[in-house]
Amino acid sequence: MWSLENIRKSDPPDYPYPIEEEDIDPTKVCNLLPVDAPILDLDAYERPIPVTPTTSTPEKPISEMVKAFLGTWNGYVYDGTIPYDGMTTLIFTPGSGENEIQASGLANDGQFTVSGTCSMDDSDPNFIGVSLKWTMTEDLDNYWKGRLDLQKGTISGNVTFEEDSDDSDDESDHKSDHTKNDSDGSDDGSDEHTFFLTRASPEIIRFRPALEVFQKNKTRALWTFATSAIRDQVAQRAWSRSRFQNRIDIRKRFITLKLRHEFGTPLSSQEQRELSKIRGSFTAADSRFYHSLVILHTRKTLLHK
Repeated sequence: MWSLENIRKSDPPDYPYPIEEEDIDPTKVCNLLPVDAPILDLDAYERPIPVTPTTSTPEKPISEMVKAFLGTWNGYVYDGTIPYDGMTTLIFTPGSGENEIQASGLANDGQFTVSGTCSMDDSDPNFIGVSLKWTMTEDLDNYWKGRLDLQKGTISGNVTFEEDSDDSDDESDHKSDHTKNDSDGSDDGSDEHTFFLTRASPEIIRFRPALEVFQKNKTRALWTFATSAIRDQVAQRAWSRSRFQNRIDIRKRFITLKLRHEFGTPLSSQEQRELSKIRGSFTAADSRFYHSLVILHTRKTLLHK
């Protein structure tokens, strides 16, 4: 049937193709990804240090509360007990108004901006309350409400997709109690989205165990956290071959699972959990770079819609 002679004798039907207009705007057709966007996201590895004023001037007064937030923070948003979408890195700078802070940058899925206000906690002078609005390109706004622990140097709280109303005093008290547990690395088992930020470096904070591990044995979790971070630092400084091989294996596995999650066979519950754990082990720079590799693969794939 498929011999060369039969193929030459065959007379396939003609299917007319409509002539398209010549003045088509490519941005309206190729609207999945920007045409001029860089293929691979390597900018995060440059780690630019922003010029952040730390002293007040007559033109730009900066309160002591705002100064406590300025600089780089790393952490995660948790969906229950696992990281929601990889590490988050925020570099806070003073906002336009009094007691206001802001941040902006790139995440896995695009450009984001963060703006918010801070206020002293009347119940405890060691805490500063903070409310943030996170805006992501082509995504729903979400709202972070929590507290900065001045002694531990952590920011933690709850994440919602609706702005809080003013008449929810009881709910705020509950969130404060819940936030205090989060700062210790524990969780009450709720399915709410929570966040945790610290000034520790990305290479260290990525070894922070999941909240469920803290629930079972906090002392062991902290010991595992410390030993894992130290062992990785030793291997990094020694240019360990096994460390590089492990990074390669994790990157390949992440790309495989992420592509299947987006386009292929649905992931099993075990594979979904594995994908979440892998994303939680990335630094913010690694996460952005590996997601750009996934986008590169999708650009090579022809999709029929």
